[in-house]
Amino acid sequence: FITRMKHTLPVLRFLLLLGSSAFLTSHTTFDLSNKSMIEKTVAELKKGDKAENLSIYPYLLDLYKETDYRLIWKGELLQEAQRYILDSRIDGLNPRDYRHDELEQRINKDLSRVKTTPEYKVETDVLMSYAMLLYSKHMIEGKTNPSKFYDTWNYQRRSFNTVVISDLLDKLSSDNLKSYIETLPPKTAYYQTLTSWMRNFYDGNFNHNRELDFTNLPLKKGQQNKDVIELKYRLSQYDSYDSDDPTEKFDSQLENAVKNFQKIMGLEQDGIVGGETLKALNMTVEQKKDIIRVNLERARWLLHNLPEKFLLVNIAGYELYIFEQLK
Repeated sequence: FITRMKHTLPVLRFLLLLGSSAFLTSHTTFDLSNKSMIEKTVAELKKGDKAENLSIYPYLLDLYKETDYRLIWKGELLQEAQRYILDSRIDGLNPRDYRHDELEQRINKDLSRVKTTPEYKVETDVLMSYAMLLYSKHMIEGKTNPSKFYDTWNYQRRSFNTVVISDLLDKLSSDNLKSYIETLPPKTAYYQTLTSWMRNFYDGNFNHNRELDFTNLPLKKGQQNKDVIELKYRLSQYDSYDSDDPTEKFDSQLENAVKNFQKIMGLEQDGIVGGETLKALNMTVEQKKDIIRVNLERARWLLHNLPEKFLLVNIAGYELYIFEQLK
């Protein structure tokens, strides 16, 4: 028996190694096939892209290297990611920059159970990876480079790097894309207020069909007239004023709501509704969106990774803000 075992063990070892090698070869062949299709798709995508987006492509290839060229976005995860791409507009970004429309068509085709080729599946996967990485880069660094607008810019922005890829894959491994998305924007009350306004605009919660025409300007704390009721209603649509008080009294809460509105719109924050503040209140939704988009972009340049307590100085406006717990 011992003699037979001595002769048998090498054979068993050979069979085990042969089986392992066969699995590895099959697995590697599948990945190599994906690798070729992924690299071809990335090259085609890069060929037709804008110059300012080209820096994302090394990270796109790194992402697939980390996954051994396996596909990432399937089924519900693909649809969830697409919803976040659409929601980029809440951050003042344009979903079309992240191939939203093309991805929407591909997802609808997938949902209709139309038979597609392996190449088509790879193209869809690469397109979503591209969209997610470019969106992440814009959220982390800002879409534009501030040094193009300010010759003396010397502030060190948060940078997009390979750590982002590791974080994304880590969150995806636990089916938690939401927690990854939540790491991207600045964690300040100011940024959250801006995105809250944008969401109201896109959700249709903001609706006024006529211009305000106050007869009692300037409106300020302590006054009591019918214009105050209209002011309260208009500000409540921005989440700047959440009181149900229907009275005509201009109180401290309303004064603070006016100051918050003035802050977002880049006006002097005196809590008084004069000609300039009334003009801002009467801007169209699209005009307000444009102002908020600019402020969201500036926030992404400046407001990442801040300590809980800090000072912010507006030199041009002769203003100093003290923030505690990012508020």
